Formats: sequence, C-alpha cells, structure tokens
Amino acid sequence: MINAITSTDYLDIPLCCENESVDISKLTPAELYKLNPIVTYDVNGQPLNRFRDKQWDFLAYANQNTNRVKAKYKVGFRTLHISRALSNELRAVVLHAFLNEYPKSNNARVGQAIYEQVSKFFIELNDKGKTSIAVLSKSIRLIEILSRIGPKYALETLRSSLGGLAKIEKLDISGINLTLPIKSGRLSGVDKEKTLEGLAQKYCRPGSSIGQQTLYIPIKIHSEMMKCAVELLIEAESKIKRITDFFTEHWHIHALSEKIASEMPNHASLSKKKQATRASSIRRRPSKANRKAGIITRSELLEKYQLKDIDNAYAATGKGLFYYTGIIAAACYIILGSFSGMREDEVMALKDDSHKIKGTKKRKIHFLRSYESKISGGKFVDYVTSPLSERAVNLLKNLHAPAKELIPELKNDSFLCITHRLLRLPTYGVSCLTELLPNFMAHFNITVTAEDLRQHELFNPTSLKTINIGDVWPLSSHQFRRTLIVNFLTHGITGVTQLKQQVKHMYAIMTEYYGENSDLAIALKMSRSSEFIKQLNEEKLELGVMMYKRFYQSDEHLEGVKGKEIERQRGLAQQLTDDEIRLLVQTGAFKLTSTLFGFCTKGNLCDKGHIVDPTFCGARCETMIITIENALEWEKLYKRNLSLLKSKVMAGFEGTETMMEAQNSVAIKIMKSFNIKYDPIEV
Repeated sequence: MINAITSTDYLDIPLCCENESVDISKLTPAELYKLNPIVTYDVNGQPLNRFRDKQWDFLAYANQNTNRVKAKYKVGFRTLHISRALSNELRAVVLHAFLNEYPKSNNARVGQAIYEQVSKFFIELNDKGKTSIAVLSKSIRLIEILSRIGPKYALETLRSSLGGLAKIEKLDISGINLTLPIKSGRLSGVDKEKTLEGLAQKYCRPGSSIGQQTLYIPIKIHSEMMKCAVELLIEAESKIKRITDFFTEHWHIHALSEKIASEMPNHASLSKKKQATRASSIRRRPSKANRKAGIITRSELLEKYQLKDIDNAYAATGKGLFYYTGIIAAACYIILGSFSGMREDEVMALKDDSHKIKGTKKRKIHFLRSYESKISGGKFVDYVTSPLSERAVNLLKNLHAPAKELIPELKNDSFLCITHRLLRLPTYGVSCLTELLPNFMAHFNITVTAEDLRQHELFNPTSLKTINIGDVWPLSSHQFRRTLIVNFLTHGITGVTQLKQQVKHMYAIMTEYYGENSDLAIALKMSRSSEFIKQLNEEKLELGVMMYKRFYQSDEHLEGVKGKEIERQRGLAQQLTDDEIRLLVQTGAFKLTSTLFGFCTKGNLCDKGHIVDPTFCGARCETMIITIENALEWEKLYKRNLSLLKSKVMAGFEGTETMMEAQNSVAIKIMKSFNIKYDPIEV
C-alpha cells in the first residue's frame, strides 16, 4: 500500500524517460506518447506510472486530510474506444490539470475530476471523425457537439463538463490550442446563452434544467428522527463496551478456529472454500479440546456478553447484532449532520479528535473541525455544534476501536469514519452510513402524515420525487444541511450572513436558496415550539448581557469604528447592573449580530445583512466592533486572498482581484492593531 503524502515535493522530481530528463509541459501529446515519460511517483520517489499506461494512480499524492475512497484517485483510460490522437490529448489534459491544480488544492482527485468532466467531448469528437479537441474552438463546432451530446445529460452533468472545457482552455498545453467562444460570469439577455450556465441550460436533457433542490425534512419528521437517534445514542452508550468486547473475542475465536483447522490432516489439499467450511464447523460445534483452547459458539458468546436479546430482535434482517451496530452508526451520523450542517465530504474528513470545546465552564462552545475543499480549495474549518455531537463522535470511535486494533492496515488510522471489506468487525465510512439512513427511518417507522406532506409541498416545490401519506421519509445526508438552514431562519435564531459562515457557502445567495420559503413559514406560524422559543429568548438575553459587559466593562482591546468609540467611553459611562443591561437588551436599545469578521450593534436593522464582502464593515461601518477572535479570521482571509491572487483560478471573474486587494488592505490594519504578525512583502 502506498502511504499518502501531503507535500508537493514529488512534483519537483525530474519527469524522465529512461535516462533522459524531459519537461512534460513542453511536449505535445504525440511527443508524450512517443517518449512515454513517467507521470506519477510513489511515496519513495520511484516511478509508478508512465504516459502510455492504461491507468494512472495518483494515490502517492493523496491528501491525508481527506478519507475518500482510494479508487477515485485512479484514472483509467482503457475503457474509452477513441483514436490514439484524441486519447493522447485526453491524457495530456488530465496530466496538465493535475500538475496545475494539485499544488493549489493538494487533492489528488483533480486528475480523475477533469477526466470525468471532458471525456464525453472526446468520445463525441471521435464518433464524428475529428482528430483533435482544438476543433471545438469554433463556435459553430461547439454548438454542433453540444446539440448531439446535450440531450444525453442532465443540467448539472453538462454544466460540469463545460466547466472542464473551460479549465482546458486556461491550461498551456503544447499542441492543443483551444479557445472557447464562451463568456465568463453571469450575463443577462441574449448574452446569457454565451455563458457556461446558459449553454448548459439550453442543451441539457429536456426537463432537467429545473433545479432539483435538496429536500427539507418536515418538522415533525425531523423531531421524531432526532428523538429516536438520541434515545438510541443513550441506549448504545450503556452497551457499547459489551458490543466491542464481543466483536474482539469473536475475531480471536475466528482466527483460532482457522489455526486449528489448518493443523488438521489433508488441510492444505482442500480448496479454500472447504478450508473455510472446516473452520466454520469448528466454531459451530467445538469439541472439548476446542473449548479448552477457548473456542465457543457465537450463540454462547452472545450469552456471555448479554447480547442475545439484541441479536434475536434483529435476526430477521439476517445480520442480527451487525444490523444493530449499523443503526447506531446511522444515529451518530444523524446527530452530527443535524447539529452542524456539514457536507458528506466534511463528515468523511472528521478525525477522532475533531470535536473541540472553547469558552468557560458557564459558556462552552462545541464545534467540529474538518477539512473543507469545495469552496476554499482545501482548508480546515470549524462547524459550531451541539454537545450531543461529542457523544456521537465518542460512540463512533468506540464502535470502530476493535477494527483499528485488530486489522493491520487500520492501525493508527486517525479518521472517525472508516471502511473495510472484512465483515467480522463493524466499520462505517460515510458512503456506508448514508446508505444506512433509509434503514434507520424504516426501522423506527418514521412515516409521512398529512401535515408533513403539506410542509414538503411548501418547502420542496421543485421536487419531482413522489411522496405519499404513510410513506417512510426518504432520508438522505444533504437534507440535514438544508433543514438546518431553514429551521434557523424560520425560528429567527440567526440571519443569512451568520448562516453562510456556519455552512461554509461562498455567497449568501446560496444560503438564501437553501432557506427558500422560510419567510412564508414564519407568516404561517408553522409548528414552532413555544417552550423552545422561550428558552432561546432567555439564552439570547443572557448572551446580550455577557457581550455588553465584555465590551463596555472590561479592558479588552477592540477595533472597528464602534469598537474604538466604546474604548474611549470606558470609565466615563455609568456602570450598569445586570438587570439594567437586561432591560437594554429586552427593549432593543442594545442589539448585536455577528459574523466571523465582527459584531454589529445595528442588530437586525443592518441594511447590509446579506453582504458577502466584509470590507465596508471592517473599514467604515459606524456600528462595527472587532475582537481578537475576529482579527484572527481577518488573518485567515488575508492569507486565503494572497493564495488565490497568486494562482490563476480567479481568471474570468472581473473585479474579484480588486475586492480581495481591498479586503487585504483592511485586514492589514486590523492585524497591526492586534499585533498579529504578517509578511508585508507578500502584499
């Protein structure tokens, strides 16, 4: 097995053909085929794949921060029946995309991604007798190809494929001169059809241009689902030690029975199937000698750990105790997803130590730290979550402990979600967990009522999925994300700007899209718990008191226009009691909303509530307070902007560079104020 690495060192190894060094970036696809240079190396720097190989394995470059399935890093070319010329161009495109994108994203899957995106165009060109991708440079040729392949694919697929072509256009590949007649950005009117989005919508499969938004989970279904998940969590916590001890001892008994079987006469001459049958027979009907050696039946082992009742309860599934552990794992995923809004990939990237706590004994903030690559290109991010998430993390860790102890290749695996082909020990990766979600709903018989159907029709108007009263709700992982956003907006817990930060959207408009119809839900007063709202208001009140005292009655350094004003007023203003401060908060005299970049005392009256660019707030807003925690976020923004400005990924986004430079100008002033070191040479 090749160990993953996270540096880009191996991209600096001379890419050679026999004893001759070559510069791949200067070779044409035909020359690459003729010279057949090395294109990937293993972790020791030894040649792994050459240009003419049928499959390239980028696992040596795999990012240790992700836990994706290893096979996704491999690009296979043998399945495409296209000419050698087009095949060479496709290989060259994949190679150049990897060399161009990997140093920025540290994600070895970029080669596989570009292959999936653009191979459709190469197949179509081959069928048309064309010998080069460059023929797409002419507008009429591109439209001709789109009109042929478009009806085969849904909007999202065609959009992705066109995006892949746009990436190729920006790559400097010797021998491939592709200039697409497409405009960047979002245009209106007639010009809209010249954009990637416009072309994708025009030529995609009929009926697929309507966006299929992720389903919102109706309130009562969500409540019942969470109730069952939490109850199962509590139940499993009391049994997990017995469960893991059972699986550990069962593993050893299995190994011991195979050892005894192997020492029996004629064992080596038997087929592997018969050898396994002999070992199984020893486990089912152990002799006195075998009992003395420590072999007991599975049924006896279940009795020993008081798990017989559970195994019998789920015997109809054919998996018994294994089915139960799967439902436990699904409950953990439901808790993690519902209380964070994380994407599947970010749950996949959680480590055993991902749960963190900040704050004092009275005011603790629980959050999950994961690796996000969809928006940032590869950064560690924090999702605020419930204390229950800590228990879900610990339960999954305990559930996977036997596998990490007994399976050699899983030893020291730091990921929370793991998978393995051996079925004797429970392992649950994200792909397995998401498949178990429908089982969880069916197990607890969480079905749709008339009220649930009404909410489904309100919040999911573009869904083409047929849902009837009495159906088990079709739960999927991304629904937790959408439901969190809708519920936060519906209950007035926070605004779009703050939610954007929580769910890691690049633009507030995407958060608004996820929260579609929340305003209508508020107007209809849909099933809002009065007890929950009362508790929420009390917490908001106490939080307001704490923040007022932090700003006005401490010596903490503050930045921002309002922050500086507060610093000047300290010692001059009357010191208010807690009751007096509560009155200010209750009457709205002291309001506060927050983003990663500062606190705003306009509260919900801010006319820039959906702002994406924080430059104005940090530089000139008269109601902005910036703390050291906010300053550290400005530092992150500064470093991210520098990275993007140095790369070519912003090409085609007019005005973005100017916005980033303005953000960095504000960030520098804030960092200086809090004595945060930065390198001014990089500006």
